[in-house]
Amino acid sequence: MFMKKIYFTNDDISNMDKINSSFDEQYIKFLTTVDGSKYIINIFKDNDINVIYNKICKLKKINSFNFSNRIILPDMIVNINKIPYGFAVKLDKKTDPLSEYAFKRKKIKIDVLEKAKDIITELHENNIIHCDICSDNFSVDENNNVYLNDIINCEFSNFKNYKKNMLYKEYIRKFGKIDKNFDVYLFNIMTYCLMYKYPISAATQNIRKDLISIFEPKKIYEMYKNLLLVNKKEYNDGYIVDEYQKKYKL
Repeated sequence: MFMKKIYFTNDDISNMDKINSSFDEQYIKFLTTVDGSKYIINIFKDNDINVIYNKICKLKKINSFNFSNRIILPDMIVNINKIPYGFAVKLDKKTDPLSEYAFKRKKIKIDVLEKAKDIITELHENNIIHCDICSDNFSVDENNNVYLNDIINCEFSNFKNYKKNMLYKEYIRKFGKIDKNFDVYLFNIMTYCLMYKYPISAATQNIRKDLISIFEPKKIYEMYKNLLLVNKKEYNDGYIVDEYQKKYKL
């Protein structure tokens, strides 16, 4: 069986720790422990059975790929009061979401971000666009190994109909399509927020308006500029983690 089922009540969900920092507005992410095992729980706000079914079909296709063990697919369908609402991913006990990993440290290690970038590159090599890159969709173990724990919103090749992501409209308005560079764009925003412990909500608000905050330190002014879409004919800036670790020895 491709996926098992795990059952919760509304009270169970209300007692879980919400960890959502996603750019996607269609689901909420929780971290919880069940029978001693740690789980990432993705709950869709709209429990349209067709949405869940389409996600399952897409995940089955992805499951046929020969991915490395760094990409963890959901292994359970989350049922709330016996109605399917989302998916669950079982994590290793010694693994934390990248957002928590970064929060516990004064400075995030560049090699951790490089490993996360390599995972996205692996997806792109198989013509898969992740579409929802954020710090809660990666996890890190005690040896700084990085894993992708959420792939439920991925798409194949280029497309134009992914409307749930809050940065989608700005990107599609500028470039007319969602492509692999959209992942790079989201990864760069995540990198910036993790490096400088910048609130993702504040960064996203300024980025969506193509604004550069007057409070940005001078040395990261150029980095922040790369997050803006203004005056760009296409987004091909590459990963800022590669360029700026050399320039600023971050």
